[in-house]
Formats: sequence, C-alpha cells, structure tokens
Amino acid sequence: MGLATLIAGAEQQDREKAWARLRELLFVDAPTKAQTDEARKIVTALGVTPEQIAKYESVIQQAKSGLATLGRGKGLSERIQKMQERVLASYEAMEKKITQARAEHQRLANELDGLGGEHANAVEAFRALERLQQDNPELLGDLQLVRPE
Repeated sequence: MGLATLIAGAEQQDREKAWARLRELLFVDAPTKAQTDEARKIVTALGVTPEQIAKYESVIQQAKSGLATLGRGKGLSERIQKMQERVLASYEAMEKKITQARAEHQRLANELDGLGGEHANAVEAFRALERLQQDNPELLGDLQLVRPE
C-alpha cells in the first residue's frame, strides 16, 4: 500500500468524522455560539455550499419531526390497551347507572300505578257508599262522604 493511499485513507476518515460532527451539530435544537462557529468551520473545511446546507437543514428538520412522531409512538400499544380498558370500564359504569335508573324508573312507575289503583278503588268506594246512602238515608243520611281527589 502506497503513501498516497494511506494519506487518502486518513483524509477519508477525517471527512467522515467531520460529517458525523456536523450531523450532531445540525441536530442541536438551540446551538451555542461555539457550536455554530464549529459548524461553520466544518462546513468550510468540507467545502459545503450554502444551498447544500439549506438542504441539509431541511432534511434535519424533517428527521427531527419524524423522530418526535416516532418518540410519541413509544409504548403506544400499552397506552392503547390501558385506554381501551378505561373506555370499557366507563361503558360498564354507564350501563350500570342506566340499569339502576331503569330500575328506579320502573319502581316509581309501579308505585304510580299502585296509587292509580288506590284512587280507582277510592272512587268506586265513594260511588258505592253514595248509592248505599241514597238507598238507606235513615241509617246513613248523616254520613259525611269525602269525594276522592
């Protein structure tokens, strides 16, 4: 292996390290002045044009956005399962309340029906007593009958 090949290999390793460091610096959200200066030096050393830098920054922003979205997906299946359990528990609680409300409604409707029956019986008793009083005024003439409401 010749000297030129060794120098070219060393230069290639330096370029790869420079690109790796530039990538790190481009991913910094709020770079310091020192980081910005270092990035400028690397860009100059690599011979990168302003158009290429603009393209790289755009790509980095897309990558950051994609990584953020990917990060929100971390543990998502567990969060989905927990949310499904909460939704099911909420549904079951709602169904229980509905069942209880229906039972209470039915109890009240039955009570109302019972009161209606009592009223019908009271009206029938009033009419029967009225007839009885009319048929037997000497025995029941002074009986005070209260008309049901």
